[in-house]
Amino acid sequence: MKKGRLTLMMLTALLAIPACGGSGGGEGPQSQIVISDTSLEMIVGEEHTLTATAPEGETLRWSSSNTDVVTVDGGKLTAISVGEAVITVKIMGTNDKATCSVKVSPLSEDSFIKTPTEITVTTTFNDTFGQIFKDTIEEMKKKEPLLTINYVKFGGKYDALREEVINGIPAGNYPDVVVAYPDGVADFIEAGVQLDMEPYMDDPSYGWTETEKADIFEQYLEEGQNYSVPGTLSLPIAKSTEGMYYDGEKLIGITLDGINDGNPLTEEYFNNLTWEELFNELCPALLDYRETLPADRKAAFLDTETFSDWALVGYDSDDNLFITLAEQYGYGYTSFDPVTGTGLIDFNNPNMKSLMKFLRTAYEKKYLTTQGTLGTNTNKRSNADAMLFCIGSTGGVSYQFDSKNAKSMKIAKLPHPATSTGKFKMISQGPSLAFLDHGNENRALGAWLFYKELSSVETNAAWSTTTGYSPIRESVLYSDEYLRYMDEELYNEKTLDHLKALNAQYINETANDLFVSPVFKGSSEARKQAGGLVTDCLMKALESGQTLDEMIDSLFETAYNAVILKM
Repeated sequence: MKKGRLTLMMLTALLAIPACGGSGGGEGPQSQIVISDTSLEMIVGEEHTLTATAPEGETLRWSSSNTDVVTVDGGKLTAISVGEAVITVKIMGTNDKATCSVKVSPLSEDSFIKTPTEITVTTTFNDTFGQIFKDTIEEMKKKEPLLTINYVKFGGKYDALREEVINGIPAGNYPDVVVAYPDGVADFIEAGVQLDMEPYMDDPSYGWTETEKADIFEQYLEEGQNYSVPGTLSLPIAKSTEGMYYDGEKLIGITLDGINDGNPLTEEYFNNLTWEELFNELCPALLDYRETLPADRKAAFLDTETFSDWALVGYDSDDNLFITLAEQYGYGYTSFDPVTGTGLIDFNNPNMKSLMKFLRTAYEKKYLTTQGTLGTNTNKRSNADAMLFCIGSTGGVSYQFDSKNAKSMKIAKLPHPATSTGKFKMISQGPSLAFLDHGNENRALGAWLFYKELSSVETNAAWSTTTGYSPIRESVLYSDEYLRYMDEELYNEKTLDHLKALNAQYINETANDLFVSPVFKGSSEARKQAGGLVTDCLMKALESGQTLDEMIDSLFETAYNAVILKM
């Protein structure tokens, strides 16, 4: 009995000890106040909000033991100077209170943001990609403690995000940093909120050194300068190009009549294909080869039964196909008049119409399909053996591999024109980061400092190896992390990591073959119409009594007028 009474007394004594954040004095009953923090470390100039709850109907009063160090207003703390203070929150008319001890340290001389500043960064990236942004924000907290960076993941696509930003501008409801394609940046310029980043990039205190700036791939910086107004209006992040993905085990080494001079197909052969040879010679030869296979092997080579919309070649972007052909053949897509500062629409010409007729023939023979004609991503057919070649973004390399149907995937350069004037060119694509002006120098500086950290060698290497996007810094290519990433011998051949290694090598090898289109008011509509032209020219049915030439003329004229209306 004595032992039981002793145990009960000890338990009662323990329960009587005030909880953390209670009265703090250790006297009297446990406080009815619950405070969010009982101790804090702050930097001079920093702000922080404490919260406290009390029984319903009670009024709380806040006070600071040293207002020269920390002031408090309704729970909002402002660090004034170096020192220590105790913040007390008390139920009025009682002695019930809770406290928080605050230690204020000086701001580092290496910090550039001297007063509390808050910015917002908005992207459309998935959670894996977005984690790189969040990690960068955590790193920035150490360097710039007075800079608060809010990361927002937008649930829609790039065009929807662009529209939301544009619609929010009149009310001042738009981010400081936003992911956008160049055409979106052109709209921000038109709206008058786009920041020129050159003063920040070149600032001797917080900008890039000459070496750091020279390390950024020149073509990516130039893309941010390819607008209707001078300056650097966007900076690179998710850059990519396109590649032609195929199953090496299925295609390399086979011999086709009349192809590659009768020699077995090789990676070199696929890297040097012309569009004319691809559709006029290789595709029919591949179908003929399929017919020679035993019945039980035909579907494994090319499944023409499961999907009625099978094709030999899939192109995952109708607009990129149009723009790339216009650049490669030199037939004209859009251009920019530096004198008038306006864009020019060049695609409504006989040569581009002739190319669309060429593609329609390939489509009708099931040599070619596109995302627009298929109604879904073409890699879905490639992964299911209902396609032999899939042309898609190097930034989307993971979509070219299906672990449930693992293949020895390879990547080849895009085909090029057989004409003497043709060029081997591939589009530089992928969104950049736009920086929007709020009329606040601290916010603009904070946005730049965030990007500077995001584009550092270490972070860009992590970004590139995580996402598959191209490094934006040349030195990343030679970093230990990226060299391991590019070494295909470290991985089993039928794995995504092996394909990613080949993809990284390909990005490096084709860096000098990229092109960008000029950006101006109406260029986003030009891209939209270019994609629509490919889709319609390939699959639209002729009207009664209409010739193919008449239909294509009408489609081009409609597309041209639609762009002009947006300019």
